[in-house]
Amino acid sequence: MRSNIFHTICNIGDRICNLVIDGESCENVVSEEVVDKLGLKTEDHPYPYKLTWLKTGNDIRFSKRCMVSFSIRKKFQDSVFCDVVKMDACHLLLGRALAI
Repeated sequence: MRSNIFHTICNIGDRICNLVIDGESCENVVSEEVVDKLGLKTEDHPYPYKLTWLKTGNDIRFSKRCMVSFSIRKKFQDSVFCDVVKMDACHLLLGRALAI
């Protein structure tokens, strides 16, 4: 059982969204629904890739990304590139930061 998962809400623009922080993941993912409803600008992913753990039985190909600006309780604000994918687990999924 995974134990490094934290669930809360955040604001993206003027909308309240579900946020999951997964300390065992390295991906930052935003729901395609959020991108469409909020009119977030997407761009082609510079390094498209497939992921298998997000959806059982199928590989998911990430070919788009977008910059998402979000806040948590007006005390924390950040912007992060997120890969765009259809998902219903949450609106925004953040993994642990990677040092580059």
